Amino acid sequence: MAAVIDESDEQVEHARVRRGRGQRAGLTLGRIVAVARTIPVEQLSMQAVADRLGVDRKALNHHIGGRDSLLKVLALDSFRGSFSIEELTESKDWSEACRSFARSFVSATIQAGPLIDYIEVDDGTSTWFLEVTEALFARLHEAGFDDVTAKRSMVLLTNFCFSHSRDVVGDRSGEQMRRIEMLRTGLQRAAPAAEDFPHLQRIGLSVTDTYGEDQFAFGLELLLDGMKARLSAG
Repeated sequence: MAAVIDESDEQVEHARVRRGRGQRAGLTLGRIVAVARTIPVEQLSMQAVADRLGVDRKALNHHIGGRDSLLKVLALDSFRGSFSIEELTESKDWSEACRSFARSFVSATIQAGPLIDYIEVDDGTSTWFLEVTEALFARLHEAGFDDVTAKRSMVLLTNFCFSHSRDVVGDRSGEQMRRIEMLRTGLQRAAPAAEDFPHLQRIGLSVTDTYGEDQFAFGLELLLDGMKARLSAG
């Protein structure tokens, strides 16, 4: 995805842009981000970016506070481009709006890859996300959800999306053991008492993929069913 940051973006302020030597060197936050994107995350540092740009490391500090700030900008820049307010407002009903939001959220956070833990969508400076959230809350309000139920539902929805995305990113990285593998390992270590866990033994033999699209769809529809039940109950 192409970078969507420019000098007028609110993320410039969020990254603590300061005018001075960095500006005179011809640097902009956009240039810094563009170069940072060419460096693997595990190798990313302020010095590495400065070397690629051919400037002193201190020049970067006039535009961004440090490595963590840079990672947050990269993560949010990748995350933000996947949302469409039009899809939310034009969805046939509130549940379809929630599905659209969830699909976009998961797609964007998975795309962020190892940057996923640097995404801070509750940051008040992220006006674009406030607009997306406002559009979804409007659909819930129109459908008859009270404010408390709408807010609790949004928290559950975003937490579910983040959790699923982290599972997928971790699984693809190969750095974490799959749930089924952890279960089987635990049962092996429990031998000879494994017969005390007949249900876990049976589940351990299954090949259900709890990281794919089916798992995401299952969780999302389960959540939406709960919201529908609350709405019907008044």
